[in-house]
Amino acid sequence: MVDVVTAPAHQSLLDYLRNDAELRGTKEGCASGDCGACTVIVRELDGGKPRTVNSCITPLCAALGKQVITVEGVGTPEQPHPVQQAMVDEHGSQCGFCTPGFVMSLVAAQLRETSNASSDTDPSKPDRNQAVESISGNLCRCTGYRPIVDAALSAACQAIPVANLATDIKPSSQIAKAQSYQRPKNLALLLESLHASGHTRTLENAEAAGEASKAWLLAGATDGFLEVTQRYLDPTQIVDLTEVDELKVITSNQDGSLTIGAAVTHEEALQYFSQGNNESPAIVDVLKRFGSPQIRARGTLGGNIANASPIADWPPMLMALNADLILVNTRGIERELPIDQFYLGYKSTVLRSDELIKAVQIPASINAKRLHARKISKRFEDDISSTLGAIYLVQENLIITEARIAYGGVAATPLRCRTTESVLLGKDLTPALIEQAIAALAEEISPITDVRASASYRRHASKAILQDALETLDVEMDQHTQGAHS
Repeated sequence: MVDVVTAPAHQSLLDYLRNDAELRGTKEGCASGDCGACTVIVRELDGGKPRTVNSCITPLCAALGKQVITVEGVGTPEQPHPVQQAMVDEHGSQCGFCTPGFVMSLVAAQLRETSNASSDTDPSKPDRNQAVESISGNLCRCTGYRPIVDAALSAACQAIPVANLATDIKPSSQIAKAQSYQRPKNLALLLESLHASGHTRTLENAEAAGEASKAWLLAGATDGFLEVTQRYLDPTQIVDLTEVDELKVITSNQDGSLTIGAAVTHEEALQYFSQGNNESPAIVDVLKRFGSPQIRARGTLGGNIANASPIADWPPMLMALNADLILVNTRGIERELPIDQFYLGYKSTVLRSDELIKAVQIPASINAKRLHARKISKRFEDDISSTLGAIYLVQENLIITEARIAYGGVAATPLRCRTTESVLLGKDLTPALIEQAIAALAEEISPITDVRASASYRRHASKAILQDALETLDVEMDQHTQGAHS
């Protein structure tokens, strides 16, 4: 158990581990959460599933009261963990810089599988897809992935629990007194804290507003903490939303609507929309490609929306699902508005300086299984979207009665394509209509050229996404009609 006596609000978990705790097996590669060299395992003190996080963009104080497992805690030179031994046996390490991060991702996958295993599970048949997915957030610059995957498959047959926890970090009275990093446990305490600070800014706009010295509002920090690691801003106070109970839940309401708290992580949302009546294959497909396991473990729904990036993945899907945002100010007064009215311009929203996103609400009339979404990016995994299209269509008696079409990466904000929708509404879905809708979309969007894609590529990709969705609906309705007459 380590007692953190003093800790600046902006200190990262990685800096603490390497410089203060002298646990230097964890490496710093990119300082932006992309390479995975700094991967550690974090779990609650009372147990629970282990999750990997990028310690370079995880604030130290976000780990207070949790167990942090580093590569030093999983094995020793005399008694290595099976994953470590397999990396040696399969020649999975070349320069070795990335190796600790790979080890931690694979150990976490083992721990999760062990905790989920049933009595009839056959440990002799490791799943290659699961092994690949578990290391999808780790970059090997020596291109040594094949032996690393072989090591993962070999070690999966020898899973043992981690005996030693490298670090248990607990808060100190000095930190509580200084209030440099606050983690309120409920909404009332959060609003009280924000009200007391007088004026709270998100990390994204703090410097532009000339308020870097004031309190910063922080969620998962997967993007916001780059202001610290890349632009070297030093906030004197951070208010962390991730422990607020009311913001961490997904609720199926009595009226059939769905409320998703703003601090729900992408991983939690992925699990929710993977199961039973909640299933949405489109959301699951997008979220499996959302960042990496390390990013999904900490990144939040509310953070992705409030960040106001034109290439954010959640906003187009939520626009297509006709979602509303529930906003709350420091006095506890709430207001709702459709998410497609939230964005004013590039990195600009209607969010007032005393407000935050409390939750997202999806209407009862929505069937998330109908959503069609496609993400286009340079790399299949762990990459930012070049373009993401989300289409929600309902057809009754061959007539389109609902059409919501939204895109990211084609304008200064996530864009609801109402002109294209109007071409479709109230009409029979024919090949000619599909062509008209595609032509309308090409006129409505205005993509730019940047390092991820050219404007021309984005326009063609967007048209292809819409065409695929419309032709899929046409085939489904044709099959339904044939079934009704058979």
